[in-house]
Parts: sequence; C-alpha cells; structure tokens
Amino acid sequence: MKRVAPHLKSSPGKGTSVLLVDLSRTFTGTEARVLEIARALHGCIPYAVAVLEGSPLCERLTDAGLSAIALPLSKYDPRLVPALMRVVRDRGFNVVDAHNTQSQLWGLLAASRAGVPVRISTVHASYRALYRGWKGWAHHLILRWNIRWRCYFVAVSKSVHAYLRQLGVREEDLRLIYNGIRLSEWQAPDPGPSYRHALGWGRDDFVVITVANLEPVKGHRYLIEAMSRVIEERPRTRCLFVGDGSSRQALEAMVRRRKMEPYIHFAGFRTDVRRMLFSADAFCLPSVLEALPIAILEACACRLPLLATSVGDMPELFSHGRSAFLVPPGDARALTEGLVYLRDHPEERFRMADEAHAVVRRTLSPETMIDRTLELYRGDLRKKT
Repeated sequence: MKRVAPHLKSSPGKGTSVLLVDLSRTFTGTEARVLEIARALHGCIPYAVAVLEGSPLCERLTDAGLSAIALPLSKYDPRLVPALMRVVRDRGFNVVDAHNTQSQLWGLLAASRAGVPVRISTVHASYRALYRGWKGWAHHLILRWNIRWRCYFVAVSKSVHAYLRQLGVREEDLRLIYNGIRLSEWQAPDPGPSYRHALGWGRDDFVVITVANLEPVKGHRYLIEAMSRVIEERPRTRCLFVGDGSSRQALEAMVRRRKMEPYIHFAGFRTDVRRMLFSADAFCLPSVLEALPIAILEACACRLPLLATSVGDMPELFSHGRSAFLVPPGDARALTEGLVYLRDHPEERFRMADEAHAVVRRTLSPETMIDRTLELYRGDLRKKT
C-alpha cells in the first residue's frame, strides 16, 4: 500500500503517476510551488519533476532527496519535446502538470503527442498584461495552444482566473488553487549576525525589504523615488532589494544618480531569503501588476508588516489599515506615505503584521493547495481524449 503524506486528506488515486515540468533557470514563487507539490507526492505515488540541468530548482530537489529529471538542454530548444515524450513513455506518467511558459509549450506539446490523459497548465500570471510587445503575444499564444491541446488549467489567483476565462478557457476546465505556505517552517533563524549588520545598518535603522525579480513590472523605480523623499526627513531608513533581473543596471544607475547608495542595497539572487526577511522591519512590494506572489506569503510568515500595491488579489485578501498598507500602483507619493507611516507607528505595524499572518494561516494553507491539486491528478475531471 502506498503511503499517504500525513497532511493529505485522501489518497492521490490508484494508478496515478505525475510528471511536473518546470523549465526555468530562476527560482521564484512558481518553483516554490512545484517544490511543495513534489514534497507532498514523495513516497505516495510515482512522480518526477522535469527541470533544466543545473537550475536552482534542480539543485533544491536534489538536495531534498526528491525525484528530478535533469534535461541538459536550453529552455528554448525544441528537442525538449522528444526528450519529454521519452520520459513520459519510459516512466508511464499519466498526468503532466506544466508551470511557466516554456514548460507549457514543450511539456504540454510532448504530453499531447504522447497521449497523456491528464494535461494541466498551471498559470501564475496574466501573461498579456505582464509581458509587452512580441513576448506578451507569444506567451498568450502558448496558452491558446494549451486550450487546443485540451488541457486543464489551474489559476493561482482570482485575477489569473479572470484572465484565463477571458482567454476562452471553459469554466469546467479551470480551477482556482491559491499558493500555500507552511508557516511552521518560517521561524526565526538561529541567533547570529543578521544581514543588516553585515551592511553596517544598526538596530535603530528602519529596514524595508523587497523580494522580487528586478523587472519593470515589479515597480522598483517607484520605491526608489519614495525612498528619496523619505530619507530627507528620516535618514535612518534603509531599503534592501533581493532579486535579479533585466532592470538591475538601470535601477542601480538610478540609485547612483540620486546618491542613495548608503540607503539602498542590491543583494541580487539569494538562497537565504528567510534570514534576510528576519533582518528587516517591513516588507514592500511596489508591483504595477501582480497575482498573489509567494514573496508576500513569506513576508507574512515572518510577521513583517506589508506595504503593497492594490493589484491582483492583494485587496481581496488584505484590508488596508488592518492587515496591510495598500497603495495604488505606480504612485511614489503613496509609497512614501506608507513608508513613513510604518516607520513612525511601530505598534500599528506589529498589529498589521499579526493580522496578515492570521490571514495567511486561515486561507492559504499548503494542505488546501495540495489536496485541490490532487483532485485534478486523480482525473476526477478527466476529458475523453
């Protein structure tokens, strides 16, 4: 008899075997979700995660003793299709769940050609709005192909759910399954020098952290503008940018022009995000467009007060002034107001942090995410192929 993970409500289903596909070279909330699903499936049913060789997700799966199939190809290489078809046929997978656009292209095309009965496209963002120009068009087109390949769809937020419905995905083929986070694993790290001390920032400095890819849609430039106003009157305010991306050079140049290097630090891509979050006093996500990022949930798990834009599912889950300080997107003045408020009202920010933690505990558990995902894996909604 197959073992069922303690947190699962029911068996994944006799004969179910799952291939997760994540062909990303970065580690974001998408990869965190894939890692969580792999952990839940391990020891319960046959599964594997198809990844690019040497990717951060490949390394984390290997370190955790989870099943990874490392493909020594570029994410743009069409040879991924026959390679994935061989994996499916050799291992007998009857479910393929693809995350991110490269996976939804190569992974689900391979699954369709191999006759896999349950093909799932898990969508983490509204691609047409997130990507401009030809890139947005290409990502959008891939999802339309997923529809033609008769895939199921999973939306990780209500805003993504609405986007997929507008794209033409039928309601009966679509499920809303929020990301979840295991709060018990986000405890304070062992005592020791914090990252802020390594930067020469003291206990009296108010440190704001943002964890996000350095891409235009994440709105870092508005946070820099807000910081330039805040430090005029509150010079002991600091900001820590965690992440990397195409906008990094432009953002660093913006900081240099304003002579703000002592106040804003670019940490790049990090694997010790938990320790860095616990080094901060508040979390800010100034995105112009967003769904429901894992970074927000991680900040809540660390009981950091939230300063975020009212985009995606943020206003649906968090109440302004109660569980977060919410501002309009692209509004540096509103971000300035939020930074000053959190800096000057410690009791209020502690209260908001506790309330946000409670919101995540009540509504965004990994158990719910896993159990709803397994409903699809079991084939409860299986189409005729």
